[in-house]
Amino acid sequence: MPALLDLSDELLAYICGYAMVCEYLSRPASSSAFTYPNGVVADHLSRKLRALLRPMRSCPKLYRIARHEFLESNIVVLNLSDLRMSACRLEHQPQNSQLLYTGNPDPLLAQLVHIELVVSVSDMRAPFSQPFANRSESGVLWKSHEDVLSLHKEATNLREMSRLCRSLRSLHIFLKIDEWSLYGKSGMDLTSTSGREMTDVETRYRRHAEAIIEMASKVPVKAATVSFYHWKGDVVDLDLREKKPGEVIDVLLGTASTLPKAGYHWHDRIARIKTAGIAARVEEPKVKMSWGASDDLQ
Repeated sequence: MPALLDLSDELLAYICGYAMVCEYLSRPASSSAFTYPNGVVADHLSRKLRALLRPMRSCPKLYRIARHEFLESNIVVLNLSDLRMSACRLEHQPQNSQLLYTGNPDPLLAQLVHIELVVSVSDMRAPFSQPFANRSESGVLWKSHEDVLSLHKEATNLREMSRLCRSLRSLHIFLKIDEWSLYGKSGMDLTSTSGREMTDVETRYRRHAEAIIEMASKVPVKAATVSFYHWKGDVVDLDLREKKPGEVIDVLLGTASTLPKAGYHWHDRIARIKTAGIAARVEEPKVKMSWGASDDLQ
């Protein structure tokens, strides 16, 4: 009887691909459009990788294939405001209840295949040293920070991501409206088809979202998608590569009655947008492809 290891590397990779998908065992009592779905790795990257690789440690061949399939089968979440810090390994120190950032993130960034970028388009996204605002800061416009209104920082960081992530094939942009994440989507409409005049805040948020979509279309990747929540594999994938950024937003957030081909709810839709293509990528000098000493991807 043939053994598992008698199978070809291609077939073993196909099998390992299913085993290496990151799954979340516990879910909040109430469903939310902003919870992480299976296949999206947002934090504790090394810990999750070690847990998935543990059954393969006794076989170097399976271990090597499974390591590769982890990056092929999952989407790693990075925060555009601080790419390197969000790519660092997270290590929990139980004795002092602290999270320590360790390891050199550049080799990991160079190996990533699929990325989700969290990009806040709301007034709460500054200062950039604080990528996630808390409830006490809700609705605060950081007028003292000029970059908040210009999006120059986001444009610079997208160019930096293209340089660091040389193996990147697909990119998902999570257009994050912090108020929706904190309090739920209500009382704000960013579409231009609602038959009413948008408020100053809605106009500003829409303008920011349009600018990010336009910037993302210039990233040298094979495929790029956008939505107003985390990437999901079980939603309606709309091909909007020929649409303008404003039209993309209207389709993503419009009502189902006006969009028969879209998902019924706004969180049932992901839009594919045009990209510059991998051919536009500028080759960079090679770096040592290791996550650092004692890391699981050595």
